Amino acid sequence: MGTRSSNLAVLQSRKTLNRFEELFPEIKWELINCSSPGDRDRKTDLRDTPGNYFTKDLDDLVLDGQLDCAIHSAKDLPYPLPEDIDWFWLPWREDPRDVIILPKGKTMKDVVASRQCNRKHSPFYKGGKGDFEFELVDKNHPALKRTPPRGSTRDVPPKTGGELSTGSLCSSAATHEELKIGVSSERREKYCKQHFPKAELLTIRGNIEDRISQLDAGKYDMIIMAAAALQRLNLQNRITQWISLKNLPTPEGQGTLALTFKKNDKRFLSLRSLFVKSVTFAGAGVGTADLYTTASLKAIQNCDICLHDHLQDRKLLDELPQTAKCICVGKRSGQHSVSQKEITGLIADYARKGYKVVRLKAGDPCIFGRLAEETEELEQLRLPYTVIPGISSISAATAGTGMMLTRRNISRGFAAMTPRKAGGGIAPVNNKARSELPIVFFMSINTAHEVVEELIKDGLSHKTPAAVVFGAYSDNEIVLRGNLENICEKIQETKNPKNPGLLIIGEPAKYCFDKTLGAYAGRKILLTCSSALQDRAAGIVRDYGGIPIQRPLIKLTLNDDVAASSPPENVAANEYKHSPFCKGGLGGFQFEDYDWIVMTSPSSVRCFLELLKKAKVDLRKLPKIMVCGDGTKKELERSSVFADAAPEFDFGATGILKTAQKIFVPGQKILRLRSDKAGTTLADKFRKLDVIVDDRILYHNEIITYDNCPEFDAVFFASASAVEAFDNLWGSSILNNKTILTIGKPTKKLLEEKGITETLSGSEATVEASLFTLATEFVRQALL
Repeated sequence: MGTRSSNLAVLQSRKTLNRFEELFPEIKWELINCSSPGDRDRKTDLRDTPGNYFTKDLDDLVLDGQLDCAIHSAKDLPYPLPEDIDWFWLPWREDPRDVIILPKGKTMKDVVASRQCNRKHSPFYKGGKGDFEFELVDKNHPALKRTPPRGSTRDVPPKTGGELSTGSLCSSAATHEELKIGVSSERREKYCKQHFPKAELLTIRGNIEDRISQLDAGKYDMIIMAAAALQRLNLQNRITQWISLKNLPTPEGQGTLALTFKKNDKRFLSLRSLFVKSVTFAGAGVGTADLYTTASLKAIQNCDICLHDHLQDRKLLDELPQTAKCICVGKRSGQHSVSQKEITGLIADYARKGYKVVRLKAGDPCIFGRLAEETEELEQLRLPYTVIPGISSISAATAGTGMMLTRRNISRGFAAMTPRKAGGGIAPVNNKARSELPIVFFMSINTAHEVVEELIKDGLSHKTPAAVVFGAYSDNEIVLRGNLENICEKIQETKNPKNPGLLIIGEPAKYCFDKTLGAYAGRKILLTCSSALQDRAAGIVRDYGGIPIQRPLIKLTLNDDVAASSPPENVAANEYKHSPFCKGGLGGFQFEDYDWIVMTSPSSVRCFLELLKKAKVDLRKLPKIMVCGDGTKKELERSSVFADAAPEFDFGATGILKTAQKIFVPGQKILRLRSDKAGTTLADKFRKLDVIVDDRILYHNEIITYDNCPEFDAVFFASASAVEAFDNLWGSSILNNKTILTIGKPTKKLLEEKGITETLSGSEATVEASLFTLATEFVRQALL
C-alpha cells in the first residue's frame, strides 16, 4: 500500500491498514512511503497546479506493478482518473468542514491589536473591557452541544465550539482590519474576499504542521484548513472556529480517504465489495405517482442519491430522505439533457463513493429504458446492482382504457416495438421487422414441445435462443437457458416447479444480469428473524449483492394475559398491587409506579413499544430503562426512547446482573419484561438484591410453518427461538456445509448444544453488524 510521506498521509494510511488487518488478519500489509509532485514542489501556488498534483506518482507506481494500491485524500483524486486505474472511497470519514485557525495562544483581540487596529471603533470592543469575541450563529442552540455523526454533511457545530455566521466576525473584521490570511484554494480565496474584503490574501504551502508553524511564526494572522486533517493529527485543539458548509462549501471528498488500484485487480474488487452498496434500478410507474410499487418506494425512502428520469408526476420524489441528493438525468426526444455516457458514469462514481444509489426510471426500467447500457457498465466494474420492475405505459394505457391486449377469443398476445433507432433515426416497422421481435409465451410449459415444433416449421432456426423463467422475481426463481433445439429437454430435466413459467424465444433470451457481484456475490441468505426485522435485513443483504430468502420462523404476539386481574405466577400479592397489569386494561398502565423496566432483547423492545402504543402511554411517565446491550439499546433509540443503563461489555445475564448490582437500590420496584421462552432466572437473581420484582411475560414466540425448506447458502438466526423453530421444521442436519450467522450468546449456545460449532457472530448484537460480519467472511474467502 502506497502513501505520500507527510505525517498526515502516513498516519491516516496506517489507520486504514490497521482496519484492514483487523478485518483480515491472515493478510499482511506493508506501507510504502512515496512522494508526489505536490510534496516535492513547495513553491507553486496550489491554485495553479494540475488535478493529479498529489496522486500521479503513486498511481503510476500502481500501474507499473510496484504498488498494489495507494491511499489518497478523496478530494485529491483527479477527474477523470487514468483509464487503467479503478478506485473507491473508504467508509471511515471525518467532519468535512473547514475551520479558522489563529496563531497559538492568541485571540482575535491579540491579532487585531498586532495590526494596530483602532480599538475604539472595533466591533470587537466590548464596553471598554477589551474583550474580543466571535459571534456564534446561536450560542444557546442545542445543536451547538452535539457533534455530527461520522461522515455527516449536516451543518451541526461540534462540541469544540460554534460556527462563524455570515455578517458577524467575518464581515466586521474585514471592514476594519487588514489581516494577512493564508489561502491554498480558489474556493477559500473566494470565501475570504467575500467575508474579509480588506484582508491581504497570501499563498500558503506545506504540510499541516508546516502551515501551522508559519502561522505561529507571524507570517499569517489567520489560516483556513480542513478540520479532518487536524482531527487525524490530534491537533483539534488548534481549531479556533468552524465554518458552516453553507458559508464555505467543501469538496465532496474532504474528510474521506480513497483507495486506488489497477483496473480488474480481483483482490481489490473483492475488497471493494465490502464497502459499496448495490445500485437499485427502480420503476417509478407512469402517469400518477400512485402507480409505483412498494419495492420502489422503499428504495427511494432509503437512498443517498437518486438519479431520475423526467417523471410525469414528481410526487414520488417527495419520499426521498431530506439528506438525499436528487439529480434529474432524463432524456427526451431531441433534447438530451445528459448523455447516456454521463449517466452511466454518475451511477458508477456514486456507487464507488459508497452511496446507496437509486436509478429511478419512468415506467418499467427494462422496457425501452436503456437499462442494458447502465448495468453493463456496472458489471464491467464488478459493482453490484438490483432491478425492481415497474408498471409500464403499456399496462397503464390498456388497463386504464379497456383496450386489453389479451382478450379471450379476440387476442392471444401483442407485439411492442419502437419506430426509433439508436441516434434518433426511424427504424422499419414492416412485417419482417415485426417477425424478428422476441416472443413471450404465457401458460406454455406443458405445451412447449408443440410450440417449438411449430416455430421451427415456420422457419426459425434450431439455434434460436430460448429461455424459461419459473417464479419470476421470487426468491426461488429458476431460469433455464438454451435454444429451440434443447429447451424442451431442459424443461423435462427440471424438477417440477410449482411456480408458473414463461417461455421466451429470441435473441434477448441469451442475455442475463450478472447476479454474482458484491460481497455476497449472489449467494442466497436465509433470513429467519421476525417480521419486524425482515425488511431491514433483506435491504442489507441486497446492498451486499445477495439474494434475501425471507422466511420468518417466529411470530411475536403480545401476551393476552398482560391485563389479567389476578397476580401472575411467582409474584406475591403485595408486589402485584404495584403492577400496571392489575389496573383493569391496557389504558390503565401506571408505569410511573416502577423505578426500572428491564428488557434483554430487541424483540422485547419492539413488543414493549407496541404495548405503549396500544395503551397510549405518555413516554414522559416511563421509569428508567435497563437493557442488555447495544442491539437492544439501538432498537429503543429508533423510537427516540433512550436506555438509562446497559452493560459495558458483557451483554449476557451476567453482565446485566453486575450492572443491576451497581445501580439498584433495596426496596426499588423493578418491572422485568420478557418472552415466554426466557424463564424466571434473571428475575430471581434480581430479588436477591432486595428489590421488588414484577416478572412479566410480555410476548409469546409462535412458530411459523412452511411446506418446505428453501435453497440457501447461508442462514441468519437472530434468536434461539428461531433455531428451535428451524430444527422442528426441517432438522438441523440441513445446516451441514452451510454458513451460519447468529446474534447473541443464547443463540450460539443452543446451536453448539445441537453439535453445530462453526458459526459467525457480529461485533455487536445488531442486524447490521451481523450481516457485515457475514460480508467480511465472504470477502475473506475471495481474498485468500
